[in-house]
Amino acid sequence: AFDVAAGSGVSVTSMARGEITEDQLQATIRKGVQNIERPLWFIGHSQERRKKRPILSLETIAESLRSIETWAGDNNYAIDCVFLDYLQRFPWDRSAESKVVGMDWVINDIKDNAFAFACPFIVGVQAKREVDDRTVPVPMMEDGQWCSAIEQVFDTVLSTVRPRKYRSVGEEFGKKNPIVVEGENQMLVSLLKQKMGPANIPYWV
Repeated sequence: AFDVAAGSGVSVTSMARGEITEDQLQATIRKGVQNIERPLWFIGHSQERRKKRPILSLETIAESLRSIETWAGDNNYAIDCVFLDYLQRFPWDRSAESKVVGMDWVINDIKDNAFAFACPFIVGVQAKREVDDRTVPVPMMEDGQWCSAIEQVFDTVLSTVRPRKYRSVGEEFGKKNPIVVEGENQMLVSLLKQKMGPANIPYWV
């Protein structure tokens, strides 16, 4: 629903309430058809198995990805990219003395899956609450909650922040290249680490 809303320009709240015009309905249908025509898969809880509610773990995701690869029989799909949202929601299957250790296992398991399926895994990570208290609240590489291993294991680390969450329209935000806050969708993306290429580069989008 959020993907269709973003692509059609129709409010997801209006869709949920059924308060849309005929033109808006047609826009959502067109976007829905586009989604069907492209091989985009969502892995998560379904209405069909809602009573069982299986745990969404890396093991169940790997099982789903193997099913996708063989979905078309002899015409196997090649998976281009996997998005996981978000890291701290994934359980670990061993007894760990702390959340940090458990997260280390999850991070390494994600890397192993990326090799197994021969494609990038893009992982959302929750930043520490302390980031909100900074003068310029930009998450850095060491700011992933309970997961210092992202510095050592992941090949690329990006940090994202929406200035409007912290500043009013017209105020400045940023350190290296401060800009004037213009709206809700403005975002600062910082390339903190890149295994093969330049790093420590901010981008305004």
